[in-house]
Amino acid sequence: MVIKILEMALPVLIMLGLGYFCKAKNVFDEKGLLGLKAFISNITLPVVLFNAFLCAEYNAKIVVLFVLIYVGYLLAIGTGLLLNKTGKSCSVFMPFLLASAEGGMLGYALYGLITGTQTGFAAVDLGQTVFAYTAFLALLKMTDGKKVTARNLLGNMFSNKCFWGMLLGIICGATGIGKLVLNSSVGGIVTSVISMIAAPTSAMRMSFMQSWKMKCSERSMLSASGRRASAEKPLRLRSISRLCPRILRACPLQ
Repeated sequence: MVIKILEMALPVLIMLGLGYFCKAKNVFDEKGLLGLKAFISNITLPVVLFNAFLCAEYNAKIVVLFVLIYVGYLLAIGTGLLLNKTGKSCSVFMPFLLASAEGGMLGYALYGLITGTQTGFAAVDLGQTVFAYTAFLALLKMTDGKKVTARNLLGNMFSNKCFWGMLLGIICGATGIGKLVLNSSVGGIVTSVISMIAAPTSAMRMSFMQSWKMKCSERSMLSASGRRASAEKPLRLRSISRLCPRILRACPLQ
């Protein structure tokens, strides 16, 4: 039992530790971290997402899961809006902290390191991603006093490399094109190329991006908005700590 736990947890802890080590020793300067972030966001992560949705099983279960995740986030942001009306929130943006999740830069990395595949997380992330590009972004712009149009929302979607990775993966996976290619004579080549590009993604996100997030946190803490956001973190953490055990019971890892 202990060995099994170590197999899942130790790689994550080691990569996080490497991230803190890189930060302490200034292995990467800010430009280097920006380059790594761009490399992950524009190249390796879209490939990871493409592969995850390419290999996902498309059935009634994934549709139900999509609806549940989407509605769950709507309820979360709705709860935050109701709390705002009580006047106890220190920022109008507090509801968005309750209805946001770190999927691309952390969720896939953790899930992949623990389970060895991102396919299971992709089924959950689909509802979260669609919510983020539609209801979340629209409400965020409205709260910030900006005009919301369908053209702007679609523009944000299709200008994002990760969205294209997900979309192409869904199209190829749902239509069966992916299975035809993977089961063909060139399937091994396609799998090898995808694996080669995607392999370092989890490690880079868990370690190097840890340095990036700490640098960003240091800058944001110097601003007034950063102090307000920090004051709201305990509420978000309490919500997450209560939800995580329920999610794990509902979707146990095999």
